[in-house]
Amino acid sequence: MAVRHAIGALTLMAVTAGPAHAQGLAQAAQKAKEQSEVTAGRGTTVTKLSMSPLDGDLQETPLTTDLLQQYAQARESVGREFYRDTTMYNRVEDAMRKVTRQREAYKVYEAEPKLKEAVEFNGLTTASFLDLFLTITRAQSRGYTGYGARPPASMTPLQSANTAFMTQHASELTAMENRLSRNRAWQFVRPPTTRVPY
Repeated sequence: MAVRHAIGALTLMAVTAGPAHAQGLAQAAQKAKEQSEVTAGRGTTVTKLSMSPLDGDLQETPLTTDLLQQYAQARESVGREFYRDTTMYNRVEDAMRKVTRQREAYKVYEAEPKLKEAVEFNGLTTASFLDLFLTITRAQSRGYTGYGARPPASMTPLQSANTAFMTQHASELTAMENRLSRNRAWQFVRPPTTRVPY
């Protein structure tokens, strides 16, 4: 039940990411692909997760039920703040429209003390909170099998694991949307996912 409670908050993020057409995105993807594996200290191999133009150079986080629970709690806290302050919600929505890089979206949340506090109370930073949203959104998109869906040409092992994880929990996502609504925590200003690079 705790896992369902945690993952349910993710329902509102089901954004199907479309193909990116900008040359800058393609260049970022090529650069990331060339750097797909680097050797870290102690002889450990770290896989970079940028295998498509949409991904840019986002470092995906390995998704786990504990991490989703932490994210869901932060997401609910943020939703409650937005519910209490519609002026802030409109201000954040306006600012998010002006973001030119996904990696800069956290600054919009960072500029609002109530949102920053809501996220940090749950053990995340505004940057890790929004990068986690992008990780989950992309994993959902890669696992989408509806009309017109095409599987990614290639995925790293971690992208595959994240995609499988979100697919496995898909049936639980919709059921929890109502819970967020009942708790007045459904509102969430998403960072742009298709119109700008990471």
